[in-house]
Amino acid sequence: MSASLTIQFPGELGSFVEQQRWSWLEKELTSGMLAAESEFVPLDAESVIAEAKARKQARPR
Repeated sequence: MSASLTIQFPGELGSFVEQQRWSWLEKELTSGMLAAESEFVPLDAESVIAEAKARKQARPR
């Protein structure tokens, strides 16, 4: 049997953790936000699905 433990940080520490999360997210998204429009490749769901199916069928069994 497993048990779970929930820890709640009081005021300042909780705020610090939240600030760290936002900082990490900003770092992750910065390159995409600064990229020129020409760096993006247009994709549609149908072509992505078709490509994945083709790769799956091409795999040796």
